Amino acid sequence: ELTRILERDPKHLEAQVRLAEVQQLRGEVQEAERLLRAALEADPKCDSARRGLVEILRQRSHGLFNAGRIPQSREIYKAGLELAPDDVDLRVSLGYAELLQGNPAAAREHFEAAMAKGDVTAYLGVFHRWVLRKDREEAGQILARSEAAGVASPDFYVDAAEVCFSDMEPSDPLLSLFGAPRPKKKRSPDPWEALGRDLLQKAEAAGGNQAEVLQRIVFALGPKRPALALDYAQRLAGCLPDDPAILIALGLLQAVNDQTRHAKETLRR
Repeated sequence: ELTRILERDPKHLEAQVRLAEVQQLRGEVQEAERLLRAALEADPKCDSARRGLVEILRQRSHGLFNAGRIPQSREIYKAGLELAPDDVDLRVSLGYAELLQGNPAAAREHFEAAMAKGDVTAYLGVFHRWVLRKDREEAGQILARSEAAGVASPDFYVDAAEVCFSDMEPSDPLLSLFGAPRPKKKRSPDPWEALGRDLLQKAEAAGGNQAEVLQRIVFALGPKRPALALDYAQRLAGCLPDDPAILIALGLLQAVNDQTRHAKETLRR
């Protein structure tokens, strides 16, 4: 149907955008990009074409970055930002690419521009990049600024803690039930663990529904730090003693932590 519409009216913008969406689903990304660029050229104010093209560029740039092709990814990030200058993900990603390319001044400029929007995802994204660089001082400054900006909610602290624990491998294949891969090898203690624990304490102290905060912590930590997650799961079960999903999570964590008898009792409840 879309093809027939375009045969009758090759400049039909809505049909071009819809067909581009279909082609993306089919993996025909180049043809989808061609249609979206044509639509945007015909009408620079066509937001749907702009959004579609930005998403294509986002996926391409992230793919190049993950493949280690940092200079190429940087150019695509720039192209995406020309279309969507307020896009936090592209801005922070470009900043990190600049950092990895030895351009700290340019990196900071992009990080600052992203955080200037006051978006919590920008603060978390910049914090994540400094953690990846193992720069405790810079990461600490971003945390302090997020608190000063009023974006440091319980969810923010849990997400930031999860970033700190991100290099930790799960210790048991049972934890694949939490969505984690089977561990390949043991790793030495992560030097960011103390900061992660501090952030979890801040998450609880930041207010909000206690059960919801504990649940976020349990399912964030379960695959990475089962011993630490167990304490939170026990407290969560105290808040929600009749919730089957919580009891299953608690039972699995007890089993992983060699509390077999307790695990059986919990799973029978």
